[in-house]
Amino acid sequence: MDIVSPTPSFKKPLHLLSVHLAKHYSKIYDRGKFVGVSGAVGKTTAVEASSAVLSQKYTTISTKPNMDSFINIPNTLLRMNPSIRICILEMGIQNIGDSDFYLSLVKPKVIVVTKISIDPDTASEQVKLLEQLPED
Repeated sequence: MDIVSPTPSFKKPLHLLSVHLAKHYSKIYDRGKFVGVSGAVGKTTAVEASSAVLSQKYTTISTKPNMDSFINIPNTLLRMNPSIRICILEMGIQNIGDSDFYLSLVKPKVIVVTKISIDPDTASEQVKLLEQLPED
């Protein structure tokens, strides 16, 4: 089986710039600030619920609901600032290589998987998110 990593289709030239900036900007923050949410169902609800709970104690930001992750995640990362304690990112997986793209931007210390997909390709992408977690 040939696995081809998809190239995200950027509708505007500034999207490509925001990806490049977000990739480097996120590196200045400890990975413990980042929470990734993936799964076959309920990602947006899990992000909103996590944000509602965590924002009771911490300053949080999260991806906007129901947006393309290839645009939403970089834009959310660029909203980070030193006062933000937790950044919750919805990592929707639709194609082979999506996890690689997300992990090139940020490696969250916490991953929430709402439901493992029954599609083997999507499930293997979800496993990539879990495999990058630190031992601690």
